[in-house]
Amino acid sequence: MKHQEQKIFYTTRNALLVFGFGTVIYSGYQMSSQPFWGYLPKVFFLGFYVFSLTLITFHKTLRRRLEEDTFLLRALGLSVISGLGLGLGFPPYWLLPLIFCGFVPLLIILKHRVENKLSRRSYILLLFNAFIIWNIWSTHWVANSALAAGVVAIVLNSLFMVLPWLMCSWLSRRLNISDYWGLVWAAAWILFEFLHLRWDISWPWLNLGNAMASFPFLAQWYEYTGVLGGTAWILGANFLLYRVYVKIKSAASFRSSIFTAGIWIFIPAVISGIMYFSYTLPEDMGRFSVINPNIEPHYEKFDLGFSEQKGSFDRLIDRALAKDPDLILLPETSFNRINLSSIESNAGIGYLQSKLLSTDYKTKVLTGISAFDIFEKDHVPNRPSIRESKDRSGNTYYWEVYNSAILVGNDSIPVYHKQKLVPGAEIFPYRKLLFFFKPLIDKLGGSIYGYGRPESQNVFTIREIKIGPIICYESVYGEFCRKYVANGANVLGIVTNDGWWDDTEGHKQHYEFAALRAIEYRRSVVRSANLGFCGGFNPLGNELTQPNKYNQPTEITFEAPLNSEITFYAKWGDFMGRFSLFFLIFMGLKGVVETIKSDK
Repeated sequence: MKHQEQKIFYTTRNALLVFGFGTVIYSGYQMSSQPFWGYLPKVFFLGFYVFSLTLITFHKTLRRRLEEDTFLLRALGLSVISGLGLGLGFPPYWLLPLIFCGFVPLLIILKHRVENKLSRRSYILLLFNAFIIWNIWSTHWVANSALAAGVVAIVLNSLFMVLPWLMCSWLSRRLNISDYWGLVWAAAWILFEFLHLRWDISWPWLNLGNAMASFPFLAQWYEYTGVLGGTAWILGANFLLYRVYVKIKSAASFRSSIFTAGIWIFIPAVISGIMYFSYTLPEDMGRFSVINPNIEPHYEKFDLGFSEQKGSFDRLIDRALAKDPDLILLPETSFNRINLSSIESNAGIGYLQSKLLSTDYKTKVLTGISAFDIFEKDHVPNRPSIRESKDRSGNTYYWEVYNSAILVGNDSIPVYHKQKLVPGAEIFPYRKLLFFFKPLIDKLGGSIYGYGRPESQNVFTIREIKIGPIICYESVYGEFCRKYVANGANVLGIVTNDGWWDDTEGHKQHYEFAALRAIEYRRSVVRSANLGFCGGFNPLGNELTQPNKYNQPTEITFEAPLNSEITFYAKWGDFMGRFSLFFLIFMGLKGVVETIKSDK
C-alpha cells in the first residue's frame, strides 16, 4: 500500500471509529439522563453498528480479503444499500417503491453464492449486515420499553431473516435446482414469515406485506390473500427487477424484463383500485367512542391506584356518554390487579358498573385489564403459567395472571384473555430448553411463568354489535383474527397501550397495521390506545376519523359500518404459507431425484 493510500485508509478508519464511538457515548449519556428516549435508541444502535463494522472491515485479515476479492467489497456496499432501502420503504415512511427493490442487492449476492463464487461465512455476514440495518431502522423503538429487549429483538430477528436465504442457496446448490432458485427463494421467505407468525419467539412486525399498511388503497386484494399475498407481490417485484439488472447488457432481453416487471407491479395495483371503487360499504352502523386517558406506563400507570387515575377517565367517559355511543373502548390494562372471582369488587370496575347501570345509558364499556385468578388445590389447571406461593399462614396456594379484556355494563361481565403474548415480557418461550435466559427475562420485567392463556370468550355482544376484542400485539396477526369472524364478530376492537415506545415509528406502525385487518376481513376496526393513536378504519382500510395526536388525552366518537360478510381470507387464512411449504418439499424431492439421475 502506497504512502498516500495508507494515509487515506487510516484517516477514513479513524474518522468512522470516532464518529461511531462518539455517537454511542453521546446517545448513551442522553438515555441515562432522560426518562423518555424517543429516537435516541436508533442513534445509539446505528452508532454502535458503524463502530463495529469499521473494526471488522478495517481489520488487516478482512482488508486483505477485500483487496483480493473486489466483489466482496462491492457486496458489502450492496448489503448496506439493501438494509437502508428496506428500512426507508417500510411504514411510516412514504417511500414504498424502495421495498419493491430493497432485496435486489441481496439477490445479486445470492446469485454469486449459488454459483460458488462466495464463501458461506461471507454470505451469512453480508445478509446479517443488511437485516441488522433494517431491524435497527424500523424497530429500534422496542428499546424504549427495555434496552435489553430491543437488543434481543433486533439481533434475533436479523438472524432469523438469514435462514430462508441459507435454505435457498443450499437447495439451489446441492439439489440441482439452480434454474428455479428465484421461486425457491420467494417460497422460502414466505414460509419464514408464515412460521414466524406461529411460534412463541414470534416477531412478525417486519413481514413484507405489512409495508402496504400506509397505502391501503393498493392492498384491497388482501381480502383474498392476507398479508402474505403482499409479501409475494413484493418478492416477485424484487426478483423481476433483479432480472432487469441481469439483462441490462442485452437490449431485447432488457426491454422484455422491464415489461414483465412493470406488468407484475402494475396489475395488482389496478385490480386493487377496481376493488376499491366497486366495493359497497354496509349500511348498518354502530356508534363508538374511543378514549386515550394518557397515563404514562413506565412510571405512572402501574404504580398508581385507581383513585389517582380516576380523574383521567372520568371527564373523558362523561364526554363520551353525552354522545350516546353503543360502546366505549378503553385501552389495554386500564385497570390493574383484578381478581377474576370478584371483578366488580375492584374500585375501577365498580365505578364503571355503577356509572352505566345507575343511569338510562344503553352504552357498554370494553376495557383492558390486568387480572389474576386463584385456584383451589384440587382444581389447579395444568399450565406452565401457574404460580405457587404461600400466604402469611404458610398455606400453599396457586394462581395465574392474565392480560385480559372485559365488557362492562351488563349484569354479568364476560372476559377475554390475550392469546398472543409478547416474548420476554409476557411469556418465557420454551423455558425448559432456554432456561439460561431466565436472568434476561427477569431484566425485561417478565417472569418464567408468563401470562395465562386459558380459553375465553372471543366475541362480546352489544345489541346488534358483535365485537372481537383484540389486545395490543394480537392485532399484528392476520390469520389469528379469523377466530373473531368465525364466532360472528361484525366489527373488530383493538385495545392497546402504545406508550411504551414513546413518540416513534412504533405506535404509528401499530396504528397503520390495523387497516390491513380491516381489509382482510372487510370489518371496521375501532381502536383505543393509551398515548398512541385512537381512531378507526372502515372495511376499505380508510380512516373513519382523524386520530388524536400522540400524548394527547382524547375522546373520539364516530360511526363505523357493521359487516357480516365472510371473505375468502376469512375462510382459508394464510394458504400461501402452506402452499410455500408444499412447494419447497416438492422442489426438494425433485432435486433429489434429478441429482440421483445425474449421478448414474
